[in-house]
Amino acid sequence: MSVVSLILCLTTVGLWVRSYSVCSEFTQTGWVKSAEGEIEVVYMTELSSPANVNEHGEHGAELAPEPPKPLDFQEHPTGALMAQPTAFGFGSSEGSHFYMQDEKFYESVWKAYLIPYWLPVTVFPLLPTLWVVDRRRMRNKRRQARRAAAAAAAQAAPEPAQPS
Repeated sequence: MSVVSLILCLTTVGLWVRSYSVCSEFTQTGWVKSAEGEIEVVYMTELSSPANVNEHGEHGAELAPEPPKPLDFQEHPTGALMAQPTAFGFGSSEGSHFYMQDEKFYESVWKAYLIPYWLPVTVFPLLPTLWVVDRRRMRNKRRQARRAAAAAAAQAAPEPAQPS
């Protein structure tokens, strides 16, 4: 388990450094993006309905969810984030967007969250560190127990007779 944690930590450091030169993202209806030292997670709901464009029509009166899009991976030289980082690199935002296309009315509602790379880089090494500290503590306890047992055995042993 500690080895997996160490591998995750080193991989995250590599992605962190890479995020300053390349924007990588997994997209579906929402996305996970790595850019500018941040991990951005966006949850998006897309709704649509037939467009009623007459003067007194209700635009988007019967919105229904769009079917999920296939998972896609993209890389760009740069990328913009939906949310802006605030204290310590964390951030969040939400909003909606309305538009018409191909005789349909669309509404996208989204929530975006930013997680700075320093958080997983700090958390992943905790398990190996705790494992090393626990191993040393157990080794010291065994060493002390052996010393105490040797001291007790030395006190309990009869002294050899002195030749006269």
